[in-house]
Amino acid sequence: MPMQGALAAICLGFAATIASATAVTEDTLTDVQMKALDLSLEEYHNKEHVHNAFKVASIQETMETEFSQGTFVRLQFALVQTTCSKNQWQKKDCKTTKRSRRQNCITCFKIEPESLEVVSQYVDCLPEQLLRPEREEARRERCNEVKIARETGLGFPGSFSFSRTKSAP
Repeated sequence: MPMQGALAAICLGFAATIASATAVTEDTLTDVQMKALDLSLEEYHNKEHVHNAFKVASIQETMETEFSQGTFVRLQFALVQTTCSKNQWQKKDCKTTKRSRRQNCITCFKIEPESLEVVSQYVDCLPEQLLRPEREEARRERCNEVKIARETGLGFPGSFSFSRTKSAP
């Protein structure tokens, strides 16, 4: 019986995680997450192959972690094509096209907390139908590089002092 209770708790936790992941909106993003999203959209619209504006259709995942050299932010979101030109991507009243192209985006930023200056970044958007497991793995690796940018020791909060303490006689 205890095993069934544990399994039920895991299932409920998983369902709660899914529910919270689908409830993410731009209004609920922190300042640092919003900055990362804005920078991502700006970078995407500066690409030569982009002709129309895209807007955020949904935010699937957000993660924010404090490190000694800045705040690491990871966002996964979907973009949908609009009728506006790419120069008008900040307009809120752009309508989606009838057969809108959708992009799956992942963005990782390391941002200094006080100045909000970017320490390191990675932005990758591609058509949803082209997302493959090997691409997802490459994305994870690149985000890990952003996460450890400028970190000392093992790259995690407190790891430098732990590694120094551990190696001390």
